[in-house]
Amino acid sequence: MSTLREITYSTGETSNLTGASQKQIRYWLEGGHVHSDRNVCGLVAYHRFTPNQVGLIRSIKMYLDQGYTLARAAELALNGKRQDP
Repeated sequence: MSTLREITYSTGETSNLTGASQKQIRYWLEGGHVHSDRNVCGLVAYHRFTPNQVGLIRSIKMYLDQGYTLARAAELALNGKRQDP
């Protein structure tokens, strides 16, 4: 019996898909604004993002580009709201 694994993206791939820099994504992870799946290989941990997580990052980036603060952008992205700054 085979199981299908969900497609995930690396931080670099997520950056390319969303327009957010890898540095921004790591900062948002550290601040708890976004979450990722972590794969550990020896002493190194890699972040992997699901399509839903990529969509959330894309939304946060959009709200930041509209002038929202990071906290407000993350809140709006999580709630799926579209408002003017």
